[in-house]
Amino acid sequence: MSTETATQDPVSDAFVRLQERLAKHPDFEAIRTSVRRVQSLLSNDTSRTQCVANAVTEDAGLAARLLRLINAAYYKSAGGGTIVNVPRAVAVMGFNAVRNLAVSLRLLEQLPSDRRGRVLREDFLRALLAARLARELCHETRLLEEVCVTALFQNLGRMLVAAHLPDEALAIRRQVGRHETPLGAKEDLAAKDRFGLGYADIGVQICKQWGWPEALRLSMMRGAWPAHPPGDAHDRLRWVGWLANELADVLVYMSPAQWEDVCTDLAMSAGRATKHSAKELREALARTRMDLEDIAEALGIPLSQLEDWHEADAVDGAEGTEGALPRALPAQARSSAERPAPGQVDRAMLQEEALHLSEALLDVSASKVVPERALSAMFMGLGARRAVLFLAARSNVPFQIVNVVGDELASIGPAWTVDPAQGRDLFSRLCARGTDTLIHDANRPEIQSHLPPGFQRVGRPNCFVVLPMTFKERAVGMIYLDRDDGETFVIDDESMKLLRTLRNQALMALLA
Repeated sequence: MSTETATQDPVSDAFVRLQERLAKHPDFEAIRTSVRRVQSLLSNDTSRTQCVANAVTEDAGLAARLLRLINAAYYKSAGGGTIVNVPRAVAVMGFNAVRNLAVSLRLLEQLPSDRRGRVLREDFLRALLAARLARELCHETRLLEEVCVTALFQNLGRMLVAAHLPDEALAIRRQVGRHETPLGAKEDLAAKDRFGLGYADIGVQICKQWGWPEALRLSMMRGAWPAHPPGDAHDRLRWVGWLANELADVLVYMSPAQWEDVCTDLAMSAGRATKHSAKELREALARTRMDLEDIAEALGIPLSQLEDWHEADAVDGAEGTEGALPRALPAQARSSAERPAPGQVDRAMLQEEALHLSEALLDVSASKVVPERALSAMFMGLGARRAVLFLAARSNVPFQIVNVVGDELASIGPAWTVDPAQGRDLFSRLCARGTDTLIHDANRPEIQSHLPPGFQRVGRPNCFVVLPMTFKERAVGMIYLDRDDGETFVIDDESMKLLRTLRNQALMALLA
């Protein structure tokens, strides 16, 4: 039954207990107060970023967790990896996005640290992935921040129950199999059996009690998919948010081999309301899948807890279509069987250099020193044949080679450019998408057909790594490393995180 025609059934003792817990818990009193304070600031055109930042995060622990999550790949299209303080986060992401993300982290802090807590953290992972997917699905650029907030807080009821009544939350999880579809709707029904209200209705009721904006409360209502796109923009965002939540469940609990069938079904049911095709849904899943590891780590979820997402090669999500990228498995998504034993990459050296560069970023010469040192560290740490830095001389022009460590490129340099705006080659398209990628066998025909003529003169490397550099949704450069000794780069999760750190440090120095 839809929320618009909510049931008049009496609420259960469990829901009364939830309300009592929320009324007594001091952290949630702080949340209600901070939200109202921020709403007041947002209504004042003279509010300064620092004032809003102070209202959102009033303790160092929460601020640190907030920045860690913002700098995960979850927000890389909004500058993630380069945000070093809360005022900067507010300026880049928007007031509402930071405020509501801080609220969700307050909820997360209530979960126990045992195995039961780790399981329940998946609910928070699903909510954050939904926000990330909503950004991918939103066709209206001016509403990107709002659609992220909408998708995130459509999970408020589930997150509140997980934080304050974990036994009830776990019972509902056991009642509904993780591979059932649509998972969210089935959980809603299971929650209604226990609380007299579904998860969505619980979120709406608590949102109203806390005095949150009516627009946010209305966006949290759930119902049957409309047969046609709503005329109101905010109502359209509501349904994009629910579609993103459906896809978040698919991403966490289903193998990529199942995506095509599920996305086809979703396009038939939800696509009428949101105008999304099955292909668009698959591509949104594929792009967000690249970021799942970073978001899970920020929430304290061990990757071993997630069974399906990293075990199949489904990167582009559009294979079989004209011009699709080759199926190149990104470094962060390699299955555990392929990950190397410690020591195959010089992680200690990468870690040490990353620490040195953190200090070097404070120096006035950082823009000249840090990018070159970061490139050299990657070259040495991976045992590469060469490391190459590409940058654009100015906006909207192809990237050109500005620095090479290792084997020289001689006259090849000017011939090999990367053009994220217009180029159709592999490097241009990876940079346009901001996709960190490891190609293990560059000699495969399906890889060779996507390589630009200028690159063909480099000397046929057998494997290479591509690390795009993006800022505010715009590609600004690329780091490339290769080897041609018949061996492949074997990069585990920790090594890839260090490579990203060095890449981000180089980017921060160049933007300073």
